[in-house]
Amino acid sequence: VSQSRYDDPNEFTKVLESLTAFPNVKFNSDIKEILHHKGIREDVIISDSKAEILYVHRRAGNREIYWLNSRSAADNEASLSFRVSGKIPKRFDPINGTIHPIAYQMKNGRTMINMKFSPWDATFIIFDQPTTSSSLKVPEWKTIHTKIIEGDWLIRFQPQRSAPDQPVTFS
Repeated sequence: VSQSRYDDPNEFTKVLESLTAFPNVKFNSDIKEILHHKGIREDVIISDSKAEILYVHRRAGNREIYWLNSRSAADNEASLSFRVSGKIPKRFDPINGTIHPIAYQMKNGRTMINMKFSPWDATFIIFDQPTTSSSLKVPEWKTIHTKIIEGDWLIRFQPQRSAPDQPVTFS
């Protein structure tokens, strides 16, 4: 077995010290502070979440693609701020392949989205089409529990609306 230079603590320390000569190599520093010092804004800012949310960002052509994952067995929600502006965000559901518009607001070069997550939810936010609109409001979908109507029920229609003049009974 040949001895590796990493087996020698003095040699390892010497290599580490030589790396400090490079201006882009930092030890014992916070990555957020380093990026801020370089003038690079945070890619995603996650706030007001009930549980941890992980993300991965990649670029494909003109698309900005963010994968988000709620790390909770309970419902979760968060305010998300993306370092993207001038593009429409859409939510892509990888389970059923649907794409939905999502409410957003653009301000100071960022796009803000309030998002709700199901337990262990993973979803994509895709920015691709350009826009000059600084915001979009999308109505929230709500689940309404229905009731079974037992027996007959009577419906009366508004007069002069091309509906029957007399009440109609349904069974």
